[in-house]
Amino acid sequence: MYAKLRDPGVYLLLIEVKKDCVVKTRGRTIFNIRKGTYIYVGSALRGLCTRLRRYVEKRYRKRSHWHIDFLLSQCDSEIICILCSSLRYYSLSIRAEVLLSFTLSAVRYLVPIYGFGCSDIRHVRSNLYYVMHDTSTVKVLRDMYDVLYALFRNLIEVRQ
Repeated sequence: MYAKLRDPGVYLLLIEVKKDCVVKTRGRTIFNIRKGTYIYVGSALRGLCTRLRRYVEKRYRKRSHWHIDFLLSQCDSEIICILCSSLRYYSLSIRAEVLLSFTLSAVRYLVPIYGFGCSDIRHVRSNLYYVMHDTSTVKVLRDMYDVLYALFRNLIEVRQ
């Protein structure tokens, strides 16, 4: 399993934001993030291990580069679970992150935070999704497992 973490891949962060906050990014974009559960879509084209270490080990969070770095450093938040999938054996005509984001945008209980995490991707409106209040974490995790498996046929779970 851990050998797959050296592969390029896509990942989902399940994040619990403990209280409302304002996220200001390097590009001076401001996002109002309310208390609740979020799913963040990301890709690690140079390897999952290095990217995921940035989120799991707080000492790697010192420099904020991506929108998610700003959220994790500026909000009282906790990563509940990381689900990821290796892309080693896939040749896609679009970025896997785009495919995953498009798929999540069709999930009824997810609300996109427009412009978050997708400034470098042409056809995606968001890579951060707010989970509506009446949806259980168990259902969200089960659905995210299903989405990753349906799209990429392999799954790696990293728990805190």
